[in-house]
Amino acid sequence: MPLGAKTRTAAAITLWWLAIHKEALVLTTAPTSRQVKELLWGEIHALLRKSRVYFPEPSSLELKFNEKRLAFGMTTSVRQKGDEGVRFQGWHGQNLLVIVDEAPGIDPRIYAAIDGLRAGGKVRELRLGNPTVASGPLYDCFTSG
Repeated sequence: MPLGAKTRTAAAITLWWLAIHKEALVLTTAPTSRQVKELLWGEIHALLRKSRVYFPEPSSLELKFNEKRLAFGMTTSVRQKGDEGVRFQGWHGQNLLVIVDEAPGIDPRIYAAIDGLRAGGKVRELRLGNPTVASGPLYDCFTSG
């Protein structure tokens, strides 16, 4: 894949999900704030500039049609004294999509919090990353039965 192709795909899927659902929530994340803001949301902004489909003007990490149709980005670092997996708790929607870019770099505790979102509605998850680590949640997606 060309440089940035996975991230551009994640950006396109974010916009597609919002375009096809009248009620939709997209949560995007990556291991660092730079990866979320500059790379993933940088791609979202680039695609919006070229879009023939109407989307509202986004902020740096949020694209909002209304309270029931929005996307936003957040980092997923877990600090020594705090577990930021709570950022993924409490989000619910009729059509929820979680996009995890650079998935091998995400702490397993974050995946546990993401799994908790599956309580209701249509919930989908897209994990993107290079197969650089032969263990962990991304690896398990392809090797566990």
